[in-house]
Amino acid sequence: MAQSLVENLVKRATVVWTPQAPDWWEAGLLIRGLGDARGWHRRKRRDFQNDALIALTARRHGATVVTANRAEFQFFSQELGISVLPV
Repeated sequence: MAQSLVENLVKRATVVWTPQAPDWWEAGLLIRGLGDARGWHRRKRRDFQNDALIALTARRHGATVVTANRAEFQFFSQELGISVLPV
């Protein structure tokens, strides 16, 4: 069901947003700071990278992130000032 939903969204999308070079740099800084403060190992930092890129891309476009991953995106909401709608 989830795969079908995503496939339908992709078909209907008129614009595709992707992270830009500055987003990658800022994501790296965010992950380094947070990972160092919390003692994260390399794998946890890698896992957090995609969420950071989503949050930064949403911020650039003034978009709200709709997610079931409330815990991680709450950090981005506070740190980056993005709007997060938990589902």
